[in-house]
Formats: sequence, structure tokens, C-alpha cells
Amino acid sequence: MPADGPVSLTRQTIFVLIPILDLIAFYKIKHLQKYLLIVYLGMAGIVGTVYSVVVSPESWTFSENYDPNYMLDPMDWVLQIPIMAATYAISIYLIRKWSTKWNKQFN
Repeated sequence: MPADGPVSLTRQTIFVLIPILDLIAFYKIKHLQKYLLIVYLGMAGIVGTVYSVVVSPESWTFSENYDPNYMLDPMDWVLQIPIMAATYAISIYLIRKWSTKWNKQFN
């Protein structure tokens, strides 16, 4: 259920860093739909498209040598870390901005 009064910026920021609790944090301030559109769909769509087109264009073709036990290339991890950092940075920015706006309603 959404919060009835002001929310703690510190607690909201910590919630954003923990999976599933990020959804609760945005739900408390009634911005869950915007968050899902911006972060989950927006970032996933942009990052997925750029990654598949630029970084691994061979993923668009069928390979007869497909191995389901194939481990990810270490280069994939090098690319994932900045993507995760950007996603967390955007999430933290949004929760702090929208929580501040939410708290101003009660002053």
C-alpha cells in the first residue's frame, strides 16, 4: 500500500539497491509504472539492442555448433558492470527525486 505520509530518503535509496524491494519503494510513492517503463523496459530495450547489434552481431545467425553448456565470454561481464552501474544510478536518481516530491506534499 502507498505511504500515508513522508518517506525516508535513506530507506528508499537502500530499497532501490535490493532486488524486489525497489518495486516496493516506487510503489510507496505511487510511481511504480513510470519506474517500470523507464528502467526495466527502457534500459533493457536500449541495452539489449545495442549489445546484439554492435557487440555480438553473430548472435543474429543460427550456428550449427551451438553448445548449451557454453559459458559467457569474459568480455560480457566487462560490459555488464557499467550497464548495471548506470541502471542503479538512474534508479537512485529517480527515487530521490520522486520521494522528495512526495514528501513536499506533506509539508
